[in-house]
Amino acid sequence: MRARIPFACLMLLGASLPLHAADFACYLRFPTVAPAIALIETDTVANAVRIAAGTHSKGPVRPREPVKEVVECIFRLTERFSDPAAQRLLDNMPI
Repeated sequence: MRARIPFACLMLLGASLPLHAADFACYLRFPTVAPAIALIETDTVANAVRIAAGTHSKGPVRPREPVKEVVECIFRLTERFSDPAAQRLLDNMPI
């Protein structure tokens, strides 16, 4: 019986992922911190925008800030941001 428990847990975790998930990159602006890129795995651009809008800035010095604006979300592997500064941020990410 013990061998079945981890397998059942794994199935439940996998069931929460979208059926046709894709990798999106979203360019975000914050009230006072520098713009950032959020990497999101979901099934549609609309869901990527919704998820990105609910994120917060991260950093060791300042408190977390909510997103002010989701500027653009793209398919990370096949599209490029229209703003060259956003594309440079993505290209320089250690992924």
